[in-house]
Amino acid sequence: MIIRKELKASGRKVLKRHYILLVFLCLVAMLASGTGIFSSGTGTAAASPDALAETSNPGGLVMPSTASEVFQDIADQNWEAGSQKAQDAISTYLGENDTRNDVLGHTQGVFAGLANSVLSGRLFIRLAESLNSVFHSRSVASAVLVVGSFLLYFLFWFYILDLVSVMVCRLFLEARTYEKVPLAHSMRMAAAHMLTRSALTMFLKELFQTLWDLTIIGGIIKHYSYLMVPYIVAENPEVHPLHAITLSRRMMNGHKMEAFKLDLSFLGWYALDILTGGLAGVLFVLPYRNAVLAEYYVQLRALARDGGIKDADQLCDTYLYEKAPQEKLAAAYSDIADDRAAAEAQQVKLTGARKFMTEQLGIWIGLVSEKRAYQHVQSILNQTQKDSEALAGEQYPVRLSPFYNVKHKNLAGSIFYLRAYTVWSLILMFFLFSFAGWMWEVSLYLMKDGIFVNRGTMAGPWLPIYGSGGIICLVLMSRFRKNPPAAFLGSMILCAALEFGSSWYLEAHFHQRWWDYTGYFLNLQGRICAEGILVFGIGCMLVIYLVAPINDMIFTHISQKILIPLCVILLAIFGTDAVHSAIHPNAGAGITDDGPKACIMENIRS
Repeated sequence: MIIRKELKASGRKVLKRHYILLVFLCLVAMLASGTGIFSSGTGTAAASPDALAETSNPGGLVMPSTASEVFQDIADQNWEAGSQKAQDAISTYLGENDTRNDVLGHTQGVFAGLANSVLSGRLFIRLAESLNSVFHSRSVASAVLVVGSFLLYFLFWFYILDLVSVMVCRLFLEARTYEKVPLAHSMRMAAAHMLTRSALTMFLKELFQTLWDLTIIGGIIKHYSYLMVPYIVAENPEVHPLHAITLSRRMMNGHKMEAFKLDLSFLGWYALDILTGGLAGVLFVLPYRNAVLAEYYVQLRALARDGGIKDADQLCDTYLYEKAPQEKLAAAYSDIADDRAAAEAQQVKLTGARKFMTEQLGIWIGLVSEKRAYQHVQSILNQTQKDSEALAGEQYPVRLSPFYNVKHKNLAGSIFYLRAYTVWSLILMFFLFSFAGWMWEVSLYLMKDGIFVNRGTMAGPWLPIYGSGGIICLVLMSRFRKNPPAAFLGSMILCAALEFGSSWYLEAHFHQRWWDYTGYFLNLQGRICAEGILVFGIGCMLVIYLVAPINDMIFTHISQKILIPLCVILLAIFGTDAVHSAIHPNAGAGITDDGPKACIMENIRS
């Protein structure tokens, strides 16, 4: 018999030990999916007809009624009616009609702007108009939009939304046993080359749940029957999809009412969540509940294996639940010392300014061949550090996993973020980030007003504040890359200083503002605001840990005979544009005369 009090005591213990990590994981799950084991409700919402419409949509994405009507109007070739509905909805959201219905209480900012655009269906209208300008046929544009939207949504849902719950389940399970839980361990299914199989399992689970939801009562029962599927996939990504679903049903046989009562025991916490406007849910209720559910799975798993339930032997990741004996760890990681010694023997010696530039700023001075050798050694040393923690029993021993492939011994691979960048790579990334920022703002304005506007003070297709912001964070946050929270905080501070300084300089030099955040939440003199800083911080994290390493991997394979002249040409064109723009800055409609309700990201300038 499973004792609820013991489950909760164990869950609180895990939550206390890994509080920040588990809160972060639940935030990710909340943003990715509104249903499944990571919703804040009891899982019985399908009992009401109103909730049925939401729970019948796999993945938790529910198209708002207005957006759905607009989308239908586009498909029916009734664009004018759809456009009017979208405009009426926007007016309601912004309080321009008698009925005020702000989106989450906000009418300004990038999140409110994007939310309004999606909720009202205006985004679909803009996309349809853009497609019509390409194909010169409304029927073709409508068909492309409908088919394209369906495919994009399906792929996003199939590979992202439903797999998030599996990834998070994996880390919750590891947090029970180990002191250190690397985020990279959430991708064990990818390491086992079972990403598509795992996604298919979750797809079938959602499909069966949706069909059972049509019977209402059956939907409630099957919610509990399929409750363990994400945990089963998290433990064994190789399990056959139908076997995983059937195994969950067998594990929950005789325990569904028990799980229902476990959900009911959280009703008081859900009430507190409502009273605090969701704050209690984010900071405690969700991570607490999911820590308890992880404990519940572990106990059901033990009962299934001890009871000889069919296919229970596929739950075979023993050291996910207990620490491995020291002799097994020593045998599996016997080569750590040799790997470290071999790497140190190949180490490229750095001294003086070169050492400072590489270790403190992540800038490489020297031959590219030496950079590759240095980076390879650092990758091995970083991996041996992780392996040493596994050997000490501090984190899950990947090499003892049933799905470990010795070919993937060095998990750092090519996308190694603790790397040094050449000057030429940094120059190319400056232009890449500047162009991406320009494309982002031009696209937002195109969706907002349906017209092309060259954003920024310069004539060329670049916004230097994006490029300089990305490079500054990449360089100055180099020493903090092993500590993501510190890198995130530092990136936000740097971006805030850069945007504030840029605003002050442009206003002092040109006697006008290119953006104004007056009225935004937590703004400073209208030059910066909390929302913009948060967006920049998230962007910088993507740059530091993903975008920059991938691009550097590409750039370092380009011949220096091509790379250097390309950088020189780009700098010459940029310099010419800068001189011209200093005398004749880009200004006008949609650039310097936006009202205060313009989206944040549409107002960020160089």
